[in-house]
Amino acid sequence: MRYLGSKIKLLEQIEKVINENHIEGETFADLFAGTGCVGDFFKGRYNVISNDFLYYSFVLNKAKLMNACAPQFVLFKEKYDVDIFDWLNSQEYEPDDTFFVYKNYTPVGERMFFTEKNGIKIDGVRKDIEQLYTDKSIEEKEYYFLIASLLESVTKVSNTSGTYEAYFKFWDSRAEKEFLIEPLELNCVDHIKENTILCEDTNSLVRKITGDIAYIDPPYTVTQYVSAYHMLETIAKDDAPVIKGVGGKRGRGDKNSLYAQRTQAKKIFEDLFRQPVQRTMMEKEA
Repeated sequence: MRYLGSKIKLLEQIEKVINENHIEGETFADLFAGTGCVGDFFKGRYNVISNDFLYYSFVLNKAKLMNACAPQFVLFKEKYDVDIFDWLNSQEYEPDDTFFVYKNYTPVGERMFFTEKNGIKIDGVRKDIEQLYTDKSIEEKEYYFLIASLLESVTKVSNTSGTYEAYFKFWDSRAEKEFLIEPLELNCVDHIKENTILCEDTNSLVRKITGDIAYIDPPYTVTQYVSAYHMLETIAKDDAPVIKGVGGKRGRGDKNSLYAQRTQAKKIFEDLFRQPVQRTMMEKEA
């Protein structure tokens, strides 16, 4: 996934710092988890506490930390006798008033985030995933894996530069490709430990948790992720929010990060590190 501040290229460096400093412990807290690549990398070695206060991030981390490897969808296969991704990709949908992406983010809604055909498919697949879960045809960990797979696949046909602040006024070649939902790539391990996935404000959360290793990587630009990735938030929640502006953005609510505000970043960072539990988590690094 094209993502601001992705840590995929830093994973081995993070591991190196832990090893060189002989940092030990059983619990690894990824306090600004984003797409979950850090927790996914360490999930075979630690009990991971993953946190981010945006829901799409919560979904991505659920998918990666609830599954040791890609799920098998046993219940679905027993019922439908077909691969679930082949089944989803073979479905044909007739849009109605509930097809939110189609209505608002394609030329039908006077925006060019997706082609009309892909907008219909994205809406239809999201609805099918919800229905399969309601029907108990898939388990919870499979449900989050499918939504995360949808989010990842959506980024491959988005008519944007990577974020969803705005769309191109022409059709990029990637946007003209046919939308297909593909399995989320994740780190496969023999088994996962007792992982905890949360969707809370980090500065509030550290007052309630304990652990051994804390990885702290807050936003470091003025970009508000709730704005940059509003599309992923809306698809993940499937909640048809009130939207506005050229970009069709949902309201930010209480999801503005103080870490992305120049006048507040130092103050909120200091508050984070002054919490007693954080000092406990950092003791072994000292």
